Amino acid sequence: MGGKRRRKIIKRVIKRIPSIFICPYCGNRSITIEVNEKVNEAFIRCSKCGANDTIKYAPPSEEVDIYNRFMDKYYKETSS
Repeated sequence: MGGKRRRKIIKRVIKRIPSIFICPYCGNRSITIEVNEKVNEAFIRCSKCGANDTIKYAPPSEEVDIYNRFMDKYYKETSS
């Protein structure tokens, strides 16, 4: 006599946008972004090496978009 088969449960993994990013200067995952929505500015700071920058952004932006602008600015400085 055969038993009842169990149905496999498939869990969906929900991908989330990170809140801590990789620093281009020291390579550690230690970049935090503080957004000031009143002035449309974001303050980017590395907790390991102390690198910091202020970036202005357009209103419908998220932390990932601001981080990408920071990385573009970094690579523009290093290539020049």
